[in-house]
Formats: sequence, C-alpha cells, structure tokens
Amino acid sequence: MSVPPDLGAAVGAVRTDPVELMDLGPTLADLAGAKVTGPTKGTSLVSALADPATSPRTDAISQVRHETTLATTHWKAAVNSSGEIYMLFDLRADPDERLNLTGSPEHAAVSEELRRRLIQRTARLASREAGKIE
Repeated sequence: MSVPPDLGAAVGAVRTDPVELMDLGPTLADLAGAKVTGPTKGTSLVSALADPATSPRTDAISQVRHETTLATTHWKAAVNSSGEIYMLFDLRADPDERLNLTGSPEHAAVSEELRRRLIQRTARLASREAGKIE
C-alpha cells in the first residue's frame, strides 16, 4: 500500500504486523479523511503506517470452511471445527511453515495459549455479529 508522505511512513517500508482483510475498509476511509459510520470489525492501520512502534493488532484470525487460523508475528495455529489444533508453526524459525509442531510436548503451552486466544477472538466476533458489543 502506498501512503501519503505526510503520514511519515518511510518510502518502501515493509511491516510484518498481523492484519486482517477487514482492516482495509477502515484504513482506506481513514486515509481519505472519512469516518466509518456503521459497525465494523476492522481496525484502521494508519497509526501503524505513521509510527513503526505502533501495532494495531497482536494477532490476526481467518476462517475458511469451519476451520480457523490465528497468526501472530511469532506463531501460527490452525484449529479444526472440533476446536483441536492440527497445525502449529513457529514463524520465526520456520517462515515457510514446513515443520508442524502440533503434539510436540515442548510446544504444548504455546499451543494451548493460541487455542485460548482463538476461542476468545471468535467469541468476541460472534458477539459483535449478534450486536452485543461494539
């Protein structure tokens, strides 16, 4: 994405923060100086473009065919429709996602933490869709 120079973003800068497709709408509206008037699940990324120390998200979630993936800058976990993690990758050590760490005893705590975060995120998204929270 190219941004106006007055945002202070460095030319050619690349960010590796997790973002979601739903962040695109609020970001484009923010760049155009418009306000998002309806409910949105997305977050504007403009603050992160202007300030490299700012990260709008700690993780990103995606859902395809009743399976959900949660990614951070360090880890990526995929959960099946039964809520079981079937893929776990250390993105720093294995950016090409070749070594599935699911079931590894030394990664059990990470796996459980990501599963807990994923459950929290999906519950929050479901509440937003039901109109219970903003």
